[in-house]
Amino acid sequence: MRDGREESRILRSVGQKTTFEQGIEFSVTDLSVSIKARWIRCVLVFRTARILAWVVLAVVTGLIVRTGERRLDALHGIRVQNDVLYHSVDGLAFYLDIYQPDSPPPAAGRPALIAIHGGGWRGGSKMNYGRSLVPLVRRGYVVIAVDYRLSRPGAPAWPGNLEDVRAAVQWVRTHAPGLGIDSTRLAAIGSSAGAHLALLLGSFSAENSSGVRAVIDFYGPTDLQSLGRVRAPTSDTVNAFLGGSYEAMPGRYRDASPLTHVSRTSPPTFVVHGADDTLVPLEQSILLIEALKDAGVPHRMIVVEGARHGFELKAGKTDFVPEIVAFLENVWNH
Repeated sequence: MRDGREESRILRSVGQKTTFEQGIEFSVTDLSVSIKARWIRCVLVFRTARILAWVVLAVVTGLIVRTGERRLDALHGIRVQNDVLYHSVDGLAFYLDIYQPDSPPPAAGRPALIAIHGGGWRGGSKMNYGRSLVPLVRRGYVVIAVDYRLSRPGAPAWPGNLEDVRAAVQWVRTHAPGLGIDSTRLAAIGSSAGAHLALLLGSFSAENSSGVRAVIDFYGPTDLQSLGRVRAPTSDTVNAFLGGSYEAMPGRYRDASPLTHVSRTSPPTFVVHGADDTLVPLEQSILLIEALKDAGVPHRMIVVEGARHGFELKAGKTDFVPEIVAFLENVWNH
């Protein structure tokens, strides 16, 4: 028989938890608290992320709405026709956009600008360029922004792109009555590569179906023979446009240079160039002005101090619209 003290000891042992058991209990309790804490943190993070997502969405939506409102406001009072087919060749289709005042044209029709975008003869957009010229539409001009053939690897754009923009001028002449355009007052405007093509349009007499009466040239290349020999990337761009280097095809470089075609029948030319342009050096426009002067062709040149390549109707605080309109009015009246 067990004595009373031993029985009491056994009863106490049964009623007590060992240190190991107590540790397990504490560990389970700690784990439960840890899981709950992590769950709470996850919920808080999720809710915070959701709130931030809604905030970002609201901000982006507001920006889109405001941008859309600005675009609508920019085109208020302007009638726009997008993607009008004007030319197709070799399975390729080319389109133009028409911007004109949303009011009846005068009986004699409005003057029109054939707008040729830049982009190194391998990029660019008629839509972006056309929209940038809306200030001229508000001054009573019809702006017709055209797409044209672009260079691709192994497929130079020359001379196809000149044929395309010539076709655009012919299309405008044919459709001028229905568009309220005075076909005797057509000018070409372009920037960079687009200005190069605009200048080449000027090599055809105004009486020609693809000729224009004036050219507005924003920093366009004029002498590809010298430009093709400068450092990359300009020389690479010219080589891709013409299909080879100057050394391999000097005749093509000469024929594609507006400077080659300046004559006494060239149209009055308005030139704008940045003094700090490194892609198309200022010298390109200076050479053109000297040739126009020697040929007795009316011209005007504005050198924008501190400006580089890529501006449109404004450079800093300088607005070229009044100058362009005054120049063209003088052309129409002579």
